[in-house]
Amino acid sequence: MLARLRPTPFKQFADPFKCTKPATVDIVRTFVRCQQFQLGKHPAFDHHAKMAQQTPGWRYKELATPHLPYITHPADVAEVLFDLAA
Repeated sequence: MLARLRPTPFKQFADPFKCTKPATVDIVRTFVRCQQFQLGKHPAFDHHAKMAQQTPGWRYKELATPHLPYITHPADVAEVLFDLAA
């Protein structure tokens, strides 16, 4: 998997996303904040985490992992996913 990793496209952070279908309004969303960011605190992630904590319809979870927990801590990610599915 590491050989296939590529940089994240910037447009995913720059282009606004709007849910236009009424059925999407009731979908509960979850923000998972990875606490061990390799380069220290990251203001963009901090901003999104705070927004998720304060916005109705969002759940907030934290993992004591680096930014790619599905690679470094897959069992922790699986535990969060099982918890959310319950």
